Amino acid sequence: MKLRTVDDPRGLHRLVRCIVAICCSLSVACGGGSSLQGGGIDGSGVVVGPIEGLGSIIVGGVTFDVDSALVTLDGRDAVGSDLRLGMVVSVFGHINYTTRTGTADRVVYRDSVEGPVQSIDSPAASFVVLGQTILVDAGTTFENAGFSTLVVGDVVEISGFESAQGNIRATRVEKRDTADHGFEVTGVITALDVNLKTFSLGALPVDYGSAVIEGEPLSGLTDGLRVEVRTSVPLFAGVFVADVIEVDEEDHELREGVEIEVEGLVTTVLSETEFILSGTRQVRTGPFTEFEHGIASDIAVDVRLKADGVLDTNGILVADKVEFDEEP
Repeated sequence: MKLRTVDDPRGLHRLVRCIVAICCSLSVACGGGSSLQGGGIDGSGVVVGPIEGLGSIIVGGVTFDVDSALVTLDGRDAVGSDLRLGMVVSVFGHINYTTRTGTADRVVYRDSVEGPVQSIDSPAASFVVLGQTILVDAGTTFENAGFSTLVVGDVVEISGFESAQGNIRATRVEKRDTADHGFEVTGVITALDVNLKTFSLGALPVDYGSAVIEGEPLSGLTDGLRVEVRTSVPLFAGVFVADVIEVDEEDHELREGVEIEVEGLVTTVLSETEFILSGTRQVRTGPFTEFEHGIASDIAVDVRLKADGVLDTNGILVADKVEFDEEP
């Protein structure tokens, strides 16, 4: 086995953890169990966050070559030149953790919501799309419009982070001529009622009684599952009547030992050492976790940060670094 050279303490922490994990998995394998799967040692990993720069793409401070990458935008095939600033993407690839450069194998983008603007609150720097409250700030990238030029009825595509209140902190707002592929909302299922065939995405009630479900797990829909819902018509009496529900399958591809960096808003604080980012990714800190631009006690609901580490057997991100956003 060829190990990559580690020139920094964080890399050493990763290397030690991966060696320990492999030793443990080999021990299990000798007893008839399965061995460790994943990519921490060979430099493979996943980075989730908004696109910060183009030319290749920069995500999470890593510059990725996307020339040979498989790119999908809302489940549709695309190319690297279709990617835009502010899109929150998942980049699967190989990373040099010393130079912060990498080669992307796959780039996946799903918008947070696409639909018509229903109302605008200028003093609060917010507006509503399909029942979702969108918050903008100085870090939001706008295309084909600015916040001051938006009007009710404009069709927009939003990318951003889910907040603890179920709102969306927008990293990108693009005005569209029309909703090219219908109206869409992505979020985490709550308040599921399998008898009434309803659930909620944030504050948005969804009726899925006549929907086609793509990628449905054997256990069926459950609270906590991340999905994208689509429809060809606007809200009916405030309810999103879904034509299609697509279950997010990215998490099923992430295995023990995979290096992962996730940026988002803290939506739940579970304990002094555990929290949830963007409603889905559980993060655990420990005595070896490095904190940048803050300390452990600064972790609170709706704080924006990046967590970088390795997935454990339960899919929890064991963080070797937590970096707080420097923007106010």
